[in-house]
Amino acid sequence: MRIRILAVIFLVVTSNATAQLSMLTKNPFELAERYFEEYAFDDAAQYYERAYYKDPTAHIEFRLAETYRLLNDPENSEKWFAKIAPSHDDPLTRYHYAEALKANGKYEESRIWFEKYKQEVDNDERPHRKISALNNLASFQTDSDYFNIALVDFNTDDSDFSPVYYDQGLVFVSARGKRIIETEYKWDGSGFLDLYYVDPKKGEPTTFNAKLKSLKHDGPIVFYNEGSKAILTRNSTISGKKGHSSDGVNKLQLYFFERNSNSEWSNPEPFSYNDPDFNLGHAAIDESGSMLIFASDLPGAIGGSDLFYCKNIDNNWSTPEPMGGSVNTEGDELFPAFDNNTIYFASTGHGGLGGLDIFYFDLGDTEKIVNMGSPINSSVDDFGLIKEGKTGYFSSNRSGNDDIYYFEDNRPNRLSIDGQVLNALTHEPIAQSDVFYAENFLTTDDKGKFNVELSVGEEYVFSADKRHFELVEQIAITPEVGATESIILEMMPINLIARIKVIDSMTGEQLQNTDLQVVEENGRIALETFEEAGYYKVNIQSRLNYSVTAFKREYFTKHQTYTTNMDFGEVEWLLPLEHITLGKEIKLENIYYDLNKATIRSDAISEMNVLVDLMKENPTIHIELSSHTDSRGGDSYNLDLSQRRAESAVRFLIENGINENRMEAKGYGETLLLNNCKNGSQCDESLHQQNRRTEFKVTKY
Repeated sequence: MRIRILAVIFLVVTSNATAQLSMLTKNPFELAERYFEEYAFDDAAQYYERAYYKDPTAHIEFRLAETYRLLNDPENSEKWFAKIAPSHDDPLTRYHYAEALKANGKYEESRIWFEKYKQEVDNDERPHRKISALNNLASFQTDSDYFNIALVDFNTDDSDFSPVYYDQGLVFVSARGKRIIETEYKWDGSGFLDLYYVDPKKGEPTTFNAKLKSLKHDGPIVFYNEGSKAILTRNSTISGKKGHSSDGVNKLQLYFFERNSNSEWSNPEPFSYNDPDFNLGHAAIDESGSMLIFASDLPGAIGGSDLFYCKNIDNNWSTPEPMGGSVNTEGDELFPAFDNNTIYFASTGHGGLGGLDIFYFDLGDTEKIVNMGSPINSSVDDFGLIKEGKTGYFSSNRSGNDDIYYFEDNRPNRLSIDGQVLNALTHEPIAQSDVFYAENFLTTDDKGKFNVELSVGEEYVFSADKRHFELVEQIAITPEVGATESIILEMMPINLIARIKVIDSMTGEQLQNTDLQVVEENGRIALETFEEAGYYKVNIQSRLNYSVTAFKREYFTKHQTYTTNMDFGEVEWLLPLEHITLGKEIKLENIYYDLNKATIRSDAISEMNVLVDLMKENPTIHIELSSHTDSRGGDSYNLDLSQRRAESAVRFLIENGINENRMEAKGYGETLLLNNCKNGSQCDESLHQQNRRTEFKVTKY
């Protein structure tokens, strides 16, 4: 069984309808759809593959991507999400594609797709955490040499996971058992889960206890009160029968058991807050039985599955509440475990190396969530960690199957230290700055914060780097037990700043909500920040050319180049934008034609290219391009000549990539003279020249 199944935490009892359908139809698509609706994803994948071979459609591509995602098959998941993610309407396809890439160790590609999803969805914190983790991959390797891990020898080719300490050995969950009836879990075709006991030093696993065995899934389990009490996760039962939710789903619930003096276990007692419409599972409880933590999708969950807790008050459990602080995310939080005041758990929502990573936090500080790092975590799913002293066990599907691993933690005594990088002038946080210490580096989060674990008694020197900032001073610290140290690194902004003021070219009014792009002469895009109404601020370098482009609705796009010889201080760059006025003629300078000819002369091409650029930079405008003559010559001849000249100008634009539907050619001959040089008038050549002109006007946008 692939453990992502449990991340969804629901189990379905399928009907015989699909089996009957398979005997009545040879249409693989119909079968695939039915299997998908019944959560029989292993069967659905096979029939979707057949259907796609016969008739490849976008719908089947989406279904295959989702099916392999739900089967936690990152290789096939990546293959199908690669087809749909670039253009699918649902932004989540981009997120799932990024997750598949990450699970396959393609971290750089994964970062790109998390960025795309982040730009589309602004109310989901997961991509921020994922990107931050990908920016700090080196930090997850810091302690890898201190850990020893090994596969235990009681794993099988079936799923084995979530061990807990019991008696002199372990009780764990496995799909290895075969049953006479209902042997197959429809989701992925694996066997149902049962509990097994093993003494790792002595022998083969045996079935843990027949009385704790049901017809469906049993496990994980947790023991407390010196092993005399237990809480088991299993499918919902009511009066010994399957308990379905209102939508027909047989979900997970919690059941309490007690062992008497004869080592016999009692009948199951359902948790008082069990509800067949919600999942409750993966219980963790302290030894005294005073605090219970479990995974659930109860009301109040912000993700697919969150961690909830309740307390035993006078032998009654308080109402479950979501764990506070930063524990829960929009993803899944699962498999909690107590280690005194430390809680270990697995999450898909916090930033890490894989799908499910193992994290921990202290019950006294639920804001500080720490990733266990490599080799405990990998690019795939890691979960279900338990620990006693320096040794423990955890589960992982890094070998392609859920297996149990033993580990030894040989790290020296460490302290968790918080840090932040601040602007020395404003004391504002500096996000995405690089922090260096020893031979490691990391990147601060959106609030300029970072966290490191340092060995007690060793000296560390911290420094920071960020473009357009200079470090004020390095910080040296030597962590000591009991100390409450933090690291504050201050950086001084490089004080050459351009304040860009965008105005209306006619009225001089400051324009707000203008999109700007500032590009250095070397092609690097400078990051601009909105400062106040009408002003934009950007750090610049002296004697370097900057191209500023402004985009604003109802105005022509404008390019302007600036530079300064100042080394410090602020310089104001004024950027005037011309308002688009429908029907207003705009003269094109130096558009000349040979006498009685309509072809564009070579000396007019540069000015025509200006119009080409304007049309490309303002792709929504439609124009009328007009040509005018002076009064000399016959009226009819001038009208025809001007029309041919206007059409020649339009052809030039078409040949340079402008859509002909955006332009109309119009010759006005001598009907719109700019002066009194009418037929028979005696005028200087300069006055006649004023009337021989080419203009354009915007007709719509």
